Parts: sequence; C-alpha cells; structure tokens
Amino acid sequence: MLANAVRVVRLYSKVLLTGSFALLLLSAPTAAQAAGTSFFTVPPCRVLDTRDPVGTFGGPALASGGTRVLNLAGRCGISTGASAVSANVTVVNPTSAGHLAVFPAGSPAPATSTLNYRANIVRANNAIFPLGADGAVAVITGQPTGSVNFIVDVNGYFGDPAVDQTVVAPPVLTPPPGSYNGTQTLTLFTSTAGASIRYTTDGSVPTSTTGTPYSGSISLPDTATVKAIAYKSGLANSPVLSGLYTITHQPTLFVATLVPEAGVQSPGSGSATLLLAGDEASAVLRFSYSNLTTAVTGAHTHGPADPGTNGQILFDIDDATPEADGSFVWTFVPVGTATVPQIVAAIRTGRVYLNIHTSSHPTGEIRGHFGLATGSPVFIPPPPPPALPGGPPTARDAARFLHQATYGPTTQEITALQTQGFDAWLNQQFQVPLTSHLAYLDAADAAGEEISSNQVMESIWKQAVQGPDPLRQRVALALSEIFVISDVDGDVGSAPDGMASYMDLLERNAFGNFRTLLQDVTLSPTMGVYLDMLGNDKEDPWSGRNPNENFAREILQLFSIGLHKVFPDGTLAIGADGLPIATYDQETIKGFARVFTGWSYAGGNTNDPDDFYWPPKNYRSPGRAITRWAPRSCSTAPRRLPASRRSRISRSRSTTSSTTRTSARSSPACSSSGW
Repeated sequence: MLANAVRVVRLYSKVLLTGSFALLLLSAPTAAQAAGTSFFTVPPCRVLDTRDPVGTFGGPALASGGTRVLNLAGRCGISTGASAVSANVTVVNPTSAGHLAVFPAGSPAPATSTLNYRANIVRANNAIFPLGADGAVAVITGQPTGSVNFIVDVNGYFGDPAVDQTVVAPPVLTPPPGSYNGTQTLTLFTSTAGASIRYTTDGSVPTSTTGTPYSGSISLPDTATVKAIAYKSGLANSPVLSGLYTITHQPTLFVATLVPEAGVQSPGSGSATLLLAGDEASAVLRFSYSNLTTAVTGAHTHGPADPGTNGQILFDIDDATPEADGSFVWTFVPVGTATVPQIVAAIRTGRVYLNIHTSSHPTGEIRGHFGLATGSPVFIPPPPPPALPGGPPTARDAARFLHQATYGPTTQEITALQTQGFDAWLNQQFQVPLTSHLAYLDAADAAGEEISSNQVMESIWKQAVQGPDPLRQRVALALSEIFVISDVDGDVGSAPDGMASYMDLLERNAFGNFRTLLQDVTLSPTMGVYLDMLGNDKEDPWSGRNPNENFAREILQLFSIGLHKVFPDGTLAIGADGLPIATYDQETIKGFARVFTGWSYAGGNTNDPDDFYWPPKNYRSPGRAITRWAPRSCSTAPRRLPASRRSRISRSRSTTSSTTRTSARSSPACSSSGW
C-alpha cells in the first residue's frame, strides 16, 4: 500500500505544479488507483503548532538539527489505515535560514527538502506525506543554528476504500514507538467506528479474545513492546500493531523565568529550575528573585494551568524545609483532583508555574511557567554560515535589512540602499553626529515650556521618525530594553533631565564597546537612583546594616552574564549534575554590593560626608565617589544640614560632640573611612 501511495504522491506533486488538483481525481485510473488507493478529503484541521504550549501536538520549537515524530493517522478524521496524507506545512519566523524535510517515521531522512526558508519569514508548502511506522511522519530541520516553529494542517488522506469496508482499520499509538525519557502515557485509536482494541505489553500477540481490553490511557514505566489489534463483528480483524518503547529514567530539567503577574506593576524578576527525577516521583526546586516591591509573604507552585490562567497550589514552599544548598525537594502526592501522573504531565506540558507573593501583592507579584530546558554538557559549533551573494542587494534584501536597521523604509530608501550597498550605508550611519535629547529639553525650557518627561518622549519620537540616524535610534531602543529605567519610578519621573541624559548615554554608546557602555550605565545618576546604587551606604556591623544589593544583582543577572552559563548559540550549558551552571553566587553579589557603595552625584566636595548623605542633585554628569565618609549611624564628622536648610547659628563644639565621636570610634564600622 505504501508503494502505491508513493506513486500517487509523485503524480499528485506534478498535478500541484499545474494547479489542477481536480485532474488527479478525474483522470484515467493510475497504477495506484487500479490497486484500490483513493484520496479522501477531510475538513482542514491543525494537527501541530509548535508555538502552542509544550505537548504532543504543541511546542517546543524544533532546534537546529532536531527531529520531531508526529502521529497523523487517526487524527482529524484521517483513517488509521491511511497510507499517506495531504498537508500544508508552514514555517514561522525561523531564527536562521534552513530547510525542513518530512518523511515516513522509521525511514532514513531524505536527501531532499520539503520546504526551504530564510530567517525571520513565514513560508508554507502543500505536499503529500507517506506515512511510516504507526501512521506517523518525522520532521527534521537542516537549520545550522537556532530554532524554528512550524505548523501542520491536514486536508485529506490516501487509503484503500475496499480494505476499510472489509477490514478493521489498524490501531495507532500516541506517542509513536521510540526512545523516551521517563514514564510514558500511551493512547490507542482506530478510525473504524464501533471497533474495540486489545493490547499487550509483554511481547505476546493479542487476538480479539486475548490481551487486555483497551479502555483508557496506558502507563508505560519501563521499556516494553506494545502490541495491539482492533476488531469488530462483521469485519476482518486488523493487522497486529507492534511498537517498541525504550524507556530511560534520566532527570529532566525545566526552567522558568519569573516576571510580573498580569496587571501588576513591579520591577521584580527571577528564575527557577525544576529537576524532575527519573522515576517521576519527585523534583528538586531552586529559585531566586530580586527587586520585589515589598517583603515576600509566600511562594508556591501551581497547576495544572495554561499560561494566563490560575491553578491550585500543588506544592506549598512555605511549609517545606529547604535543603542545605537552599533547594526544596517536592515529593509528588495527589492534590485536590490532580493525580501524581497528572501533575507530572502538567510539568512536562508547561502547565505548572511558580509564583512569589508579597505584602503589596498578596495574590502574587511575579510568576513563571516551567518549560523544558534546551541544553547540553558539550557545545557543538555550527557550520560557518554561507557567504553572502555577490553584487548589489535585491529590493527584497534591502527592504528586509532596512526593516531591521530602521523604523521602516520608504521605497526611495530601498532603492538608494540597492545602489549604495550595505557596508557604505552602515559606515554612513556610524558617522552621523548624535542629536542630544538633553539639548532638546533645554531648548524647550528656554522657550518657557513647563518641563516634564513629556518633552523627553517627544524628543525620542522625533528622532525616531525624523532623525538622520535611524540605526543609532534602533540600537538605543534595544539597549533601553536591556538597561531599563522608568519614569513610573518617582525619582526618575521627577528628573526629566536625568531621563534625557540617560538616553543620550545609550545613543552615545550605540556603536561603542560593551565595557564602556556598562561603566557609563553604572555611573549614570539616573540608573543610580532607579536601582539604588547612588547613595548606597557601606556595611555597618554596629547596626547590622549591609550594602544595598539591588544594583549588584541587576548588573549580573540582567545587564551582563545572566543567571546561567550559555553557549555561543544561547543554549544552556548543563553541568555534570544535569543542572544549569550558575554564573555567580550570593558571595559574588555581596562583593559587588560593597564595590557599589560611596557613589553620589557629581559636583560638591568629595571629602565631605554630608555631600554623600545630602548631595546636591546633578543628573547631567556621571556620578563620582565620595572619598571620605563613615556610616551614618556612627560618623565621626559633625553633621551638617544641606545648604538650603542650614541655620546661621554656629555649630556647638561641646563635650557632647566629643563624647559622640569617642563612642563612634569604638564601633568596628568606624575603624576606617572611605569606600
């Protein structure tokens, strides 16, 4: 039957090229038709979309060089006895150029592709796919790096109508036979209405009277050969289906990125890992967070729930005892209506999330759904990319380039780039002088406008739409989404000159090096007040105060190296313990926090401690270090009010002051000054 289907595929492919599908059905009988193979239409039906949550017919996206096996027989009205299907395959925004090949499951990958594509485009192709083992097809990507999302929509199948009328359609297994990690939940299906199924998992051959009657999903904890037969009175029994499932029990890693709950205004963020044990009886949970608005009041895992929806508490971390390394062991037990297999299935399909509750957000401030981690202990470099085609860019290539490098090109700009070429255009953009947002703000102030963040936004929009340096503007926008400040913050929102100078800083560094950019962002007074680096006091053992760690965490986690080590292609590096490799620990954060003490606004007297605690604000120049100051609780220096609040009364040099200094010097925190 498969050979017949292949012949039909070849004929049908030729017909598709002429755009005359009806010719296939109305033409003289082919060899395949003579053997009894016919085409049956089904209502268009989506059987796979990797953009959906992780699951048998959903995500994740197909990684470079990856393979995905997909059952089609028995889905969307397709007979389980089908030999081939007609389907439309769509590629959605791949991260790099490549191709997909679709072929019968269990067969070698073909040398030809089903669909070729370039990066960041949507591409589709309608084709016929012969079915392989268990009515399935395999999909493999020839993409050198990154990943690709794809969609499969079926619209018909090939089968033998005479066989379907006299023989029960064979059962199909989902997921198809193969190698899997952890216990698998199998389902059996036959497209023959009213038929029953019996199966075995010990290798014996079932019949219509022997074997286990199929009544629901089958749990397969270990390697086994599953055999099944479908039968119905008045029809011949189906052929016996046989499939080998090789089950291993390696831990599986899932990762969650914690972001603000829907509708919550919070600068908080975090990450979590969940290492599912090989026997699927427990998992190890690790998580961290920073920058929450108020104190943490609770933490839980919830599910089963799709993203954007809420689920019951599955693991109450508040009641759990942390391990020595700070992790938590979650031993699975039934919760409410959720059984242990359902909890494990929810974890594997991205339907379990962690959320952190705070006093200001008692129902949750940040949350993240766990998804299967893509990582490896060893990095295999991809092959070098192909050379760019010679000659001037095509209109399509020019338009795509300008859509990425600007806020959108005109027809004239596309034509000009074709003449100018990519290199010349880039070099010209590098030379365009920076237009200062701070100068725009000052001009508005000089014109008598009431200055606020509105003029800053106005300047940013004007430069984006009308400026001669769209490349600089696009890069600065990208940087602003990494090195974030926000006028929602009261200190930042009340300092429009700080916002303007900060955007000037990003644009000034748009074409520079990352080291300089990171230093300039660190010393920006606007960033300093937003993430608490400006005015950060050193530790004081006398009072128990420690340096503020907010900026220390952000510069590591969000601004530079991130939480976990990654390979050059962005995939996680996995350690010998099966977990992501941490790039830093709490001691690193403490060390960074100590470094980020003693910084204040530019100007003033760097030897005057009062200029640290009551500084004159200056958002236009980089911050600078106060070279001599002591913790506020035990400073040996006489306290002075800011200039605007000072009295004309001379300060007393009484014994009380001397006593204060003597007492302060007894504190270990006052044994030295400076930072």
